[in-house]
Amino acid sequence: MKHDDLTLLGAKWLKQHTKNIIVPNCREIAIDLSTATITGEQPDIIGWCSWASVLIETKVSRPDFLADKKKSFRINPNLGVGNFRYYLVPEGLIKENELPDNWGMLCYSNSGIEIRRAANKVKSNLDCERTILLSLMRRKRVFQEK
Repeated sequence: MKHDDLTLLGAKWLKQHTKNIIVPNCREIAIDLSTATITGEQPDIIGWCSWASVLIETKVSRPDFLADKKKSFRINPNLGVGNFRYYLVPEGLIKENELPDNWGMLCYSNSGIEIRRAANKVKSNLDCERTILLSLMRRKRVFQEK
C-alpha cells in the first residue's frame, strides 16, 4: 500500500466511522497540508469536530515510523498538534509497545481500518493548529468581499 492511498483511506474513515465514542468523527479534515507552522509539523491527516482535533500520522514503512519518533514535536509532545494522536499503519508494521505515550494505533488490513489502541486526550499546540486552520481558510477563501 502506498502512503497517499492509506492517507486517503484514513481521512475517509475519520470523517465517518462507527467508533465515534472512541475516536471523534471529524467534519473538517485536511490531508498532506504543507503549511509553515513554528514547529515544522505537517500532519498527514488532521481533523476537527466541535470539541477536539484528531491527528493521524500515516506510516507504511518501519524506517518512516522510526524517523518520525525523532522529530522535535514527537520528543516534546507539548509542541504537537491534535488532542487525539494516532498512527495509521498496515497490519503488523509496529507493535503497541512502540507507540509514544498517549498515542493510539489504527491498523489497516483487507477488512478495513481497526482501532488497536485508543489515544488519550492531550493538550494540543493551538498556535500550530491555528496556523493550519488559517492556511485552510486562505485556500478555501471562506469569506470574499464583493
